[in-house]
Amino acid sequence: MAPYVLLVAALNRWVLSSIRFPGSRVTTAAVGLVGVAGGVGTIAASYRAVRNALDRGELCTHGPYRFVRHPLYAAWIWLLLPGAALTLDLPLLLSASPVMYFVTSQFLPREEATLEAEFGDEYEAYRDEVNALVPTLGRR
Repeated sequence: MAPYVLLVAALNRWVLSSIRFPGSRVTTAAVGLVGVAGGVGTIAASYRAVRNALDRGELCTHGPYRFVRHPLYAAWIWLLLPGAALTLDLPLLLSASPVMYFVTSQFLPREEATLEAEFGDEYEAYRDEVNALVPTLGRR
């Protein structure tokens, strides 16, 4: 994924430099920074939640995990990559989110099979209730 992001960013910055976001640079950068901050916050909260659950030997279904089964990947797809694109004024970098979504969805079944083997019916019920990468709204 990193080579793709670097290639697209370099292409946008130096080859297709005329492609920019419309409107105020300050506003675009500010919105982007909110996305980056949200992504970093989600990753930090996810780490704390899963660390606590692992210490107790439990399936993590609290914190960001109550909204999405894979918040670390989701933070990159929905917050960090778009936030970086806005902050750095690199519209082509927005293409990294759908690419990451596709790539991630290819290996998630193996990761989830491991979780199902370890947590059984509890993980199955959690999987049925919470989306993998798109946040499940309406959950507490």
